[in-house]
Amino acid sequence: MSNPWTLPTPPGKEFKKQSFKELSKISSFVYQVGEYPALREKSCLVTPSDITSPQFQAKLTYLRGCLKKYKTMTGKGRGIAAVQVGIPEQLLIFSRRSKLIVMINPKIVKEAKEKYSYPEVCMSANNLIAPVIRSAWVEIEYRDEKGKEKIWDVKATTKQGLLENRIVQHEIDHLNGIINIDRVDARELTFVSDYTFYANARFKKIK
Repeated sequence: MSNPWTLPTPPGKEFKKQSFKELSKISSFVYQVGEYPALREKSCLVTPSDITSPQFQAKLTYLRGCLKKYKTMTGKGRGIAAVQVGIPEQLLIFSRRSKLIVMINPKIVKEAKEKYSYPEVCMSANNLIAPVIRSAWVEIEYRDEKGKEKIWDVKATTKQGLLENRIVQHEIDHLNGIINIDRVDARELTFVSDYTFYANARFKKIK
């Protein structure tokens, strides 16, 4: 007589094995939730006159290296906030069309009325997907790596534009002690277990 019941198994066994292998590689330089109190605190403003100092430039070089290392090890990673690697200062970097954008003391001064939900992952909340609602675009005042005042005003008219504006909002959240998982109900969180997840991800306009 055949067995009337078979044990169901969780999906994505190989993907999860690979994911945890990646997590072990980045554990030497990226803090995860609960490992570093500053991840839940507002990072310190950078004194403009200190931006060109050797000490601050060394921190900036280190942060660039961390993002590059993360991408090399995982094939992922579009942005990083300094606090994620143990530097609790108002500094972030993100990749835009193969160019690294540096933002120091970024401040959102205007945002779109249109809101979109999109599944986000975070290198400090590894493998959890949070369907975060964010503004389609934001205007940001900041200083660059030379201390010059700049404005980010890229209006989102394409998927790429929506992604770029979402990334910078995600990283600014880090500088204010907010992680993407904080912006959703815990029941909305999903564990990544599928290689093709983001191939099917779509922006959902919030009415």
